[in-house]
Amino acid sequence: MKLHAAATARLGGRVIFPRALRYLSAIAELGSYTKAAAAMHVSQPNLSQQIKQLEDFVDAPLLARSGGRVHLTDAGATYLRYVRRAYGEMNAGTRAIRELRDLSRGSLGIG
Repeated sequence: MKLHAAATARLGGRVIFPRALRYLSAIAELGSYTKAAAAMHVSQPNLSQQIKQLEDFVDAPLLARSGGRVHLTDAGATYLRYVRRAYGEMNAGTRAIRELRDLSRGSLGIG
């Protein structure tokens, strides 16, 4: 709990949750808030609210509507590249921990 409070303080009281980042990725992929909400099994208003909070957090519009479709703004495309890189790093960290755990349980045969 103290870690969460410290992280929140460093971010000026604002916290972004991973689901907002997954929602951004889904909207970018599907080109629609409605389709993304259905794919993520959430209501469209909830998804929209999470995206609004994310845009407020980064202080830039991440998505724009055009011709009935939704697309990433330049800021959104840039941010999503970093989000995907961060997820890749988190997955690599998880794999590394599993490999360490597997080494501590395994056995080594010599010769």
